[in-house]
Amino acid sequence: MVVIFIVSSDLGSADHTRPVLASIVRRFLPWLALRMTPEMIDVTDFIIRKIAHVTEYAVLCLLVSRSVGVKQSSPLRERFVPAGISSLYALSDEFHQSFVPSRGATYRDVMWDTVGAIIGSAALNMIHLRQRQK
Repeated sequence: MVVIFIVSSDLGSADHTRPVLASIVRRFLPWLALRMTPEMIDVTDFIIRKIAHVTEYAVLCLLVSRSVGVKQSSPLRERFVPAGISSLYALSDEFHQSFVPSRGATYRDVMWDTVGAIIGSAALNMIHLRQRQK
């Protein structure tokens, strides 16, 4: 949760992450840094940010699943409750970001977060299915 809060704050804004990405590329991939335009850095930053949305909410969904006690024997509809809880958290996170001057609240980010939560729930369902087959 601390990681989610940090990336939801001013420190997680694109204005702060783009320079970090550019310095990482310059440091570890100098041959690529010579060829990257500012637009390419913007696109790369955008892609990384969306992958982060999906990943962090997939992990959040798995943690919520554990905390609410989702088991192999749980009915299918109960196994998707953690995805719903994670999506509600995504809504509250975007609401919080609407008060941070350098951040903005977007429904698209809630969508990305919800996709991540559904992926986390689906992954847990696949794990449970494989365990039942053994």
